[in-house]
Amino acid sequence: MCFHANVKASAQQISERFDLQIPMGLHFPKLFHVSGFRFPNLPVALSEAPTKLNLAAWGLIPSWVKSAEDARAIRSKTLNARSESIFEKASFRDSVGPQRCLIFATGFFEWKLVGKKKFPHFIYCKDQSIFAFGGIYQKSPFSEENNLSVTFSIVTTPANELMEDIHNTKKRMPLILPFDQTKAWLDQSLSNSNIQSMMKPYEGKMGAHPVALNLKSSDAAGPEVMNPVNYPELNFIQGSLF
Repeated sequence: MCFHANVKASAQQISERFDLQIPMGLHFPKLFHVSGFRFPNLPVALSEAPTKLNLAAWGLIPSWVKSAEDARAIRSKTLNARSESIFEKASFRDSVGPQRCLIFATGFFEWKLVGKKKFPHFIYCKDQSIFAFGGIYQKSPFSEENNLSVTFSIVTTPANELMEDIHNTKKRMPLILPFDQTKAWLDQSLSNSNIQSMMKPYEGKMGAHPVALNLKSSDAAGPEVMNPVNYPELNFIQGSLF
């Protein structure tokens, strides 16, 4: 799964990396840790405007939702979209064909279960300092300001070897796209079979390390939230991970 992200890159850095235009007035703070359950705005590129950097809110509101109350109720359940069922689920099937997006990040957080205790880890791409999650999006009139807003879900896939060890309960991971596939993900002419073929565990180089246990309460944290922490309970496995 993917419910906690790290976006410490600036709009300018993302723009330069992915060759995107920055609209006038677009800005966002560095997010060293942000929880999807707070439905934050994150930097994205949309298939309908693939050359522009935009902001969208985490937690997709499906097109068939008819009230703000229903929108609030469903959003915590649509932070992620499973690749295996994305074409069948009512919440996602209208988006996956024409409305795909890139969600830009510099890392994410996941928990490893050891005994009865969970240990958070910061996870990143060694071969992409700024990378893109593959996602889907919808436009909805039910934002906090009651204006039209774009909302998204991050696609998830089965875990790769590293993520199987860290996310050792459900063994899932976010869809991380290789850099050379990012523009293709936004191509609205892709067939369902082409889209499905892109939704697979990341094969690039990744790194990870344990971080502080109070992570979930640290949305306003600074870069220290990424600092490595040594837990005796994990010492016997560290050599196999890093």
